Amino acid sequence: MKIFAVRMWRCDLRRIIPVHLLFLMLIPQSGKAWINGYLKQMQTIAVIPECPEWLLNNMVHNRIDGAWQVLDGFQAVLGVRNRLIYGDLVELIPDYAATLEKDPGYWNWSRIYAQERSYLLHSIIDRAYIDLTRKSLQMRIGRQRINWGMNLIWNPNDLFNSYSYLDFDYEERPGRDAVLVSWYTEAASFLQAVIQPARNGGEAVVAGLYRFNRWGYDLQVLTGRWAGDWVLGAGWSGQMGGGAFRGEGTYFHPCTENEGDRVWVVSLSADYTLRCGFYGQISMLYNSCGKTSAGGSIDFLTGEILTPKTLTRSRLNGLVQLRYPITPLVTGEVAIIHNPYDRSSYLAPSIAFSLSDMIDFLIIGQILKGADGSEFGGDARIYHSRLRWSF
Repeated sequence: MKIFAVRMWRCDLRRIIPVHLLFLMLIPQSGKAWINGYLKQMQTIAVIPECPEWLLNNMVHNRIDGAWQVLDGFQAVLGVRNRLIYGDLVELIPDYAATLEKDPGYWNWSRIYAQERSYLLHSIIDRAYIDLTRKSLQMRIGRQRINWGMNLIWNPNDLFNSYSYLDFDYEERPGRDAVLVSWYTEAASFLQAVIQPARNGGEAVVAGLYRFNRWGYDLQVLTGRWAGDWVLGAGWSGQMGGGAFRGEGTYFHPCTENEGDRVWVVSLSADYTLRCGFYGQISMLYNSCGKTSAGGSIDFLTGEILTPKTLTRSRLNGLVQLRYPITPLVTGEVAIIHNPYDRSSYLAPSIAFSLSDMIDFLIIGQILKGADGSEFGGDARIYHSRLRWSF
């Protein structure tokens, strides 16, 4: 433990202290400031056919979010995610630390501060922006979440915050370094324009979105340039037959003929809640460039970075999700994702306990079924137990 502490101090605290404390040092007595976050402890057990023994992993996960409202219409926000991960998976998964440390943003704010064969300490700043608001205009500059999705599971309209449904422990989703300008034209309508720079100019994003309400539906259209593609998309969200009906689709057209294929990505979903609290959802994702045969299985343990064009490896995925409040403090849920082409499936049963206003406990399984090389193949079983304290 002494060597561990000395190694952290010499190698990394000199870098982390100025970044993390700068925001707090700038907060004066005037204005409004607040800090919140959570502390989690998650135990993971992985049962993999190739390994004769269970693989054990632990993670201590801390998040701190701070905001400082200087004046009316001016706010600064900082969010930091810290994780101490130790166990078999750190040691056995190739390039685990290198994959975790990748920062897709313009600025590299992801760091491994301590690392040995079976543990690592990782920190990333995934929110760091200033927010300027005046009447119906709003501007955000910096690392932020830009949410253009309308569906609950798969979001091909979301050009900035693609995420994996299997990564259940990252509710905030990653941030992007960008400039966002919003103009609220009516109570339920707004225009947004985004510039997301990139060190490689060909990966930059410049796009615009218009969202409005008609016929009882929230509708949106978007267009722009996403990396090497011109994009055109649309989405909707509303009520049908007493339940919610949502959909969105995006067309990607390569800027030059040599840069890739034309791609359609479309998702549809419907969900309904009964009076007893029982909730059900069905969802579908179609990707015109997806595979129709085995090959290219997922690897969600390493936290791979997704894009709107790679939300699934398959041409088609379907999901069924069911949730029921067993008691006011206990909720059971099960979700199933199926690939009809290679006949592989992902099953995620879970049960959540609300122990108090600030403490909750979750048990969740992630069960993969399918042939080797299929999207959810390998017949691995991964079980997590997570205790969370929010402050």
